[in-house]
Amino acid sequence: MFTINVELLKSNIDLLVNQRNESRTKVFVNSGVGKDFFSNLNKGQIPSIEKIASLAEYLGVSIDYLIGREYTTQNNVTNNVKGTNNGNMGYNIKVSGQSDATVNELITVFNSLSFCDKVKVMSLVAELSEKKEK
Repeated sequence: MFTINVELLKSNIDLLVNQRNESRTKVFVNSGVGKDFFSNLNKGQIPSIEKIASLAEYLGVSIDYLIGREYTTQNNVTNNVKGTNNGNMGYNIKVSGQSDATVNELITVFNSLSFCDKVKVMSLVAELSEKKEK
């Protein structure tokens, strides 16, 4: 039996919501899961499969991706997850014009991480990018 890892689900939701540049509330209302979806997760409530399916559909990912059971690797340099409008919403690590050992080592280490750790890294990168933009 599979048990949903609520922390991973919340992390994936935050990552996807951040990439859409929408508020959680807007995403939850527009997807039909209700504005209290995240606070219910924080209270320990496990959402129904119908709500997870609605949210996954709205965010353009599979249910398996949203709950942390799916991660696809395209190749050693680019990591993508099934995604939004164009079918790829990315964790895109692309090396443009740099092929030094440090960049290659970073990509190798990232590719060796567990899915959960990759989500944590990408959440941190998103947070740092936001700070940089401010």
